[in-house]
Amino acid sequence: MKAASTSSTELQTASVSAWIHGGFKLVPVLGLALLLAGCGSPEDKNKRLFKAVEVRDLAAATALIAGGANVNYWNKVTESTALDRAAHEGDLPMLRLLLEHGADPNRSCSLVYAAGKGNEEAARLLLEKGAGVDQQMPDGTKAIIAALMTNPNSAAYEQKIAIARLLLEKGANPNSAHPGTKFTALAHAVLLQNADLVGLLLQKGATNWDIQNMNGDSAVDLARRGAAELPTKAAKQIQALLRDVAESKGKAGQEAGIDDFWHR
Repeated sequence: MKAASTSSTELQTASVSAWIHGGFKLVPVLGLALLLAGCGSPEDKNKRLFKAVEVRDLAAATALIAGGANVNYWNKVTESTALDRAAHEGDLPMLRLLLEHGADPNRSCSLVYAAGKGNEEAARLLLEKGAGVDQQMPDGTKAIIAALMTNPNSAAYEQKIAIARLLLEKGANPNSAHPGTKFTALAHAVLLQNADLVGLLLQKGATNWDIQNMNGDSAVDLARRGAAELPTKAAKQIQALLRDVAESKGKAGQEAGIDDFWHR
């Protein structure tokens, strides 16, 4: 009977196991990792790097990169890069490692992942390394919208709002909207009853207060309804902010029908 063939990976694993359990204690762990990192095809190395990032194994990732793994490898199964995974996890040491070895924040959606998870320091690092402020997912969801898709009861709420503010200060488009729901950044801020954020969006040039979402509501509709149904201090401030903008637009605002919203 023909003996079953043994793959090179199995042989490597068996050898490593023998070295570890057989008393070869002079082999450093990182040195061993580097030895293994040099084995396998380029595709195999890339997949192992992606896995190392997923499990937050910095030593393995370091060795695999030294062994030639592609830091910009696109995983077709997860439709993401190693940088995306590190940003999603908020793994700053891993992010730094990947970026220092040539990972391109604009060949991925890493900033959107960081914003969506509320990983503020990761978002700051990616922006420092050149990530575009209006980076978006394949479906068109931009980083600022990912940051604003939250609620005040979320554990990551403060961090996500901080990211939204950071993006706006860095020049993100204040008129961004979700490609599916059509909720604008301004509408999201109104729903969150975050008057400071509404004010910042308007200051940065948000003008799409009359754009309707998938439910037929605009930011002004939501502000008017919010002030009527839950007349909190923030709701009243938001209503006043949008009224002030409408009035400041004068004739242009009237032609756009902005004033009419307040009398429905």
